[in-house]
Amino acid sequence: MDMKKIKKFGVLFLTLAMVFVSSLSVNASPVIYTNTTVWKGDGLTKMHIGVKQARMDVIDLDLDNKNYSVSDIISSSSNLKAWKAHDITVSGGEHRVQIGIYAKAAGTYNVTYNIVDSNSAVVESRSVAVLADNSKPFSYVKVNGKKAKFNYRNGGWKVKTGNFSTNKKKATMTVQVKMKKGYTLKGIYVEKHKYVSGKYKTVDKEIKNGKKYKASKVGAFTDTESYVKIKYVDDYTGKVYTTKGIVNL
Repeated sequence: MDMKKIKKFGVLFLTLAMVFVSSLSVNASPVIYTNTTVWKGDGLTKMHIGVKQARMDVIDLDLDNKNYSVSDIISSSSNLKAWKAHDITVSGGEHRVQIGIYAKAAGTYNVTYNIVDSNSAVVESRSVAVLADNSKPFSYVKVNGKKAKFNYRNGGWKVKTGNFSTNKKKATMTVQVKMKKGYTLKGIYVEKHKYVSGKYKTVDKEIKNGKKYKASKVGAFTDTESYVKIKYVDDYTGKVYTTKGIVNL
């Protein structure tokens, strides 16, 4: 078999495999999932997910009793799919079940399910509220007046600025962050280098929003050559997220 046929066969096999896996997950048109967002099921009451995104959000349940399972998964709307996506007994006797969640339209929904024993008797009934939208957390992030560009798929951002001075006495940075409705800024941090016991280590130095920060220098490292981290809260779920940015001098 020549190389062209081998390549064509490989691409066809991979495509069919991905469609097969996704069609098992959603009983509608197939969705190709590029990644999975895991939500720990114990104590989970709220989820905030995207709409029609190429990823699968799952409620992850580690059931201590291997005879327990999940049944009666019900969504409050046809615009939100909820199904048993994964069901397996893992080493140690734990039973792991994952409930897939996929939104076809923006809105607020409710998903209910039961934990049942080997006789299908209900051990516990649970309910999870789901907010689905494609909102972004930031109106803008600026470094020395220049806007950052975001890559929301990998959670990172970067900004090109020529405003830094590499002179350790003059190197300054001003980071301005404006959040969108539904999100709250928790903190802005510069990743600093510190020399401890003959080794360099990194620590996070909190800086104030919109205030000038004067960089320091440790050995060959300057703060202005490091990462800037922004922590924020999703007001709906209360979850804290961190996005890490690179400043290109």
